[in-house]
Formats: sequence, structure tokens, C-alpha cells
Amino acid sequence: CEQAKGFSLCGLANAACDKACVDEVKKTCPVTCGLLAEATSGHLDPPSDYGKRLPSAAAEAICSTCADRPDLPCCHNHPHEDGRRHLSESCTDAIISATPTIRNPDPATFKWELTYYKCWGSWTLVKPPAASNLECVEYRTGYLTVPLDYDASQPTSKVSLELRVSAK
Repeated sequence: CEQAKGFSLCGLANAACDKACVDEVKKTCPVTCGLLAEATSGHLDPPSDYGKRLPSAAAEAICSTCADRPDLPCCHNHPHEDGRRHLSESCTDAIISATPTIRNPDPATFKWELTYYKCWGSWTLVKPPAASNLECVEYRTGYLTVPLDYDASQPTSKVSLELRVSAK
């Protein structure tokens, strides 16, 4: 619960920990999630659920962020020791920045398949050299894989769709 509070998973849904994940954190850590951040720093008088094990989705979101950024203050068992809790970048910002974006997609769910260019009304798969002075616009096409249903209790959640995505 301590790390969930540090990563703002008591109320901030994102791609790493969606609404269902945040709801599970709130159920597992009601005391810690109900306190202000200042009230949970240090181990002198920790809340009763402070050391409770997190639901797997929340733990996975935190572990993947910490694997990428082990220097973050909330990635340690005792983040208040040696001043690490006071680093400039917050754990909340880090977990959000670790979330896949269109510029940095998750290869398990999205892949750019084709890059092509439109130069003066003509289409080409090869980018013309800069020396050619052609005015070109880059286009991309890729595929996003999504479940038919996001509710894991439904059989349709095991069916995936591939959606074609184009970008300029």
C-alpha cells in the first residue's frame, strides 16, 4: 500500500493501472489511500494496511516502472532513508511517462507496419534524399490490437480485433 500511495494509484487511473486496478487498490488499502501524502511518510506510525500486498495489476504497474527506473524514490522498501523520497521527479510522473503513447507504442498491442511519403502529388515508399529539395509529407499505417470487450469476466474479452491506424 505504501508504494501504491507513492505512485498515486489510490486515485489516478492511467494505462498502466486502469480504473478497475485503482478500484482494487482502494479496496485493498482503504486506510493508506484515505490519508494525505504527508501522513504516510515514514514508518514511525504507519497505517494498518501500509504493508499490505497490492493486487497483481497494481504491483505489475509499479514493478515495470521500477524495472525501467530503479532510481525512483518509491521503488525502494524504505524510500525515506537517505533522502530519496525528495528527488525532483515524482513517482506519479514516472508511472504516467512509462505509459505507452502513439510515439512510443507498446509493441504487444500496436505496431507501425508501413511508412510512405507523398512528394508533390506522387506516392513513394522511399524517403527522397534531403538534397532533392522535394517537399514531402510522411504518412504511417499500423495496427492496434484491442480486445472485443475489456471486461475480463466476459468471454468476448479473449477475442482480439486489429484496427488499422493511419497517421500523417
